[in-house]
Amino acid sequence: MTKRTYERVLDAAVWAVCKAGWRYGFGADGDHLETMKDIEYALLCGYSMITLDCSKVICSIPESSAALKATYEKIPAAERWRIEAVYLPYEDRYRLGISYTSESLMRIAVCYYRCVEFAEKVYKSEIVKAGRAVDFEISLDETEFATLPEAHFFVANELSSRDVVITSMAPRFVGEFQKAIDYIGDLDDFKRDFSRHCKIADYFGYKISIHSGSDKFSVFPIIGERAKERMHLKTAGTSWLEAVRVIAMVDPDLYRIMHKNALKYFDDARKYYVVHADISQVRPLEDTPDKLLPEYLNQNDARQLLHITYGYQLADPDIRKRFFDAMDRYYAEYVRTLTAHIGKHVALLNIAERNKS
Repeated sequence: MTKRTYERVLDAAVWAVCKAGWRYGFGADGDHLETMKDIEYALLCGYSMITLDCSKVICSIPESSAALKATYEKIPAAERWRIEAVYLPYEDRYRLGISYTSESLMRIAVCYYRCVEFAEKVYKSEIVKAGRAVDFEISLDETEFATLPEAHFFVANELSSRDVVITSMAPRFVGEFQKAIDYIGDLDDFKRDFSRHCKIADYFGYKISIHSGSDKFSVFPIIGERAKERMHLKTAGTSWLEAVRVIAMVDPDLYRIMHKNALKYFDDARKYYVVHADISQVRPLEDTPDKLLPEYLNQNDARQLLHITYGYQLADPDIRKRFFDAMDRYYAEYVRTLTAHIGKHVALLNIAERNKS
């Protein structure tokens, strides 16, 4: 949609690192890739990380017991016997709070067995053969249901038994991690769920990954406390919104054009995202004076409106040119705004204090 190739994205990122004078490590993530072709292309371009989106190989679970059993029996018999031998006698032997019944194991195997096979194929066909260090993340989060800790353990243990080395795993946690806004859900439920997933990640020695991690301020203290430094928090979207905030402050005319464009394409954009934005709750643009335009970036419905339509903004050649021209002119203002916003993330995660100790 933004008409940028993998090469151009990587070039822009590397140039930004050099421009900033950063002299330490950095990486580039081929994010949410689903096909061998795209993964091979990203690795050829030089990306240092692949996030494998497993949503297409995470299978739905049949509702009836008979259909569940029939689907389970499509897994080769030798594999079913092995799975049952490994997991049915499992009595929390590693103090992870994990146990299985015959039915729960069938449900998990039906749901995730193809995912494990696909991840193994990608790892051995692409990651290993890259001939260099590549971070490999498994994304289980693009589903309509939370990832049970028992399912997380099953996937991790199956990958480990197949000698698949991963850097991080992204379960879908309880509650909702929607774009551009804070966590939606019960904090105590999240703390219990997240803690169990962290224990599994710690046991296998990889990072826990939190997707759509921008602006989840209410759960950052929990994430920081439980995951410590063993986390991967994805926050790209908030950088875009802080850029839009700067546009609202310095170029009201351009902001108004972008806002109208976002409204125009919102229904199309929401096909690709799960958001609860209610456009009727967004203050009409014609009723908003220039000095209040930045307030749109403080209102959840407007934030989601402006976030998920970014591709349509950058696909418009006139908006694109004016936007990047403004970013060049007001680069220092953008740096200040973004630094303050990301700084809030870092502070609530308590990363700096732990690094001191």
